[in-house]
Amino acid sequence: MNLRSKKVGVETMVAAFTGQPVECLRIKLETGPLRQGGNLWKMNTELLKNTKSRILFQQEWTSWILQITKYTDMVTWWEKYVRRKVLLLYIQGGTARTQDDKINESFYSTSIYDTMNYRRITKEKHPL
Repeated sequence: MNLRSKKVGVETMVAAFTGQPVECLRIKLETGPLRQGGNLWKMNTELLKNTKSRILFQQEWTSWILQITKYTDMVTWWEKYVRRKVLLLYIQGGTARTQDDKINESFYSTSIYDTMNYRRITKEKHPL
């Protein structure tokens, strides 16, 4: 593939974690639609807006940072440790939120049913 014909632009930026300058080559690729597979997952970004989720993430992050020394470099640490931890954290958060939603839904439907039933009973006792 001829990259020169696909080049869109070049940009100098700072590399993550190292602070070293890097050249970023932007190229145009003709790819088919993305397919879902075992390695792809989409995080629910609504969790990032939730204050409790952000606090939990910050607490977990401090413990994850301590694990860097157990890996040869930061990329390996990120790929083998942090990605899995982030995925598990957000799966657990989504599961807990789903359970809370089911509890709230049950409470609301019970409350509506009880209210309607109360109105029916009071009308039978005291018709207008």
